[in-house]
Amino acid sequence: MSSQTSTNLHSLKNVSGWPTAYLDRNTLWAYPENNNISQVVNLTGNDGRMGLALSPTINGNVISVNVELAFSGDYGSYCNDNKIVIYVVEDGLIYDQSNYTTFYGGGSVIVDFEHNSVLRSGMTSVTGELISPVNGSKSYSTQVPSAVQDVNKLRVVAFVIDVFGEVQNVRAAKVGETQSLETI
Repeated sequence: MSSQTSTNLHSLKNVSGWPTAYLDRNTLWAYPENNNISQVVNLTGNDGRMGLALSPTINGNVISVNVELAFSGDYGSYCNDNKIVIYVVEDGLIYDQSNYTTFYGGGSVIVDFEHNSVLRSGMTSVTGELISPVNGSKSYSTQVPSAVQDVNKLRVVAFVIDVFGEVQNVRAAKVGETQSLETI
């Protein structure tokens, strides 16, 4: 289930083996992850001063998304280096999965495992695209990847990262969903 986008992301993060998980794109999630939930919890609670809304559609063989972005207060005045990263992911893929853990009964292969959020392509580079610190919207599009099994199981995931590569806001939407901005 590899794609050019996943290969670029592996290279960016120097991923050399599986499983590998990053939190906030910068912090390696310590194995075994289920014993290190505090790493996730410690990243929550940030001030949400940036709203993000997605409205993905498919027309023929093209998936498009309108992205709305809004900054509250004076947040926009100091976030000139923010970037947006947009991925297309697919859910509900059923394949056997190698298992190197004691999870799922500890077997070496999990038969008919459901894979969700499988990275299929990017609408931006994996390092992101600079965005303006003003409220507004922009549309992005790409061809539906040939590996996609069911366009009805596609989602678009967009996130804004700061100059340090840390995620400031993230949102996902299914194809056909229209979201409203959520800002504080």
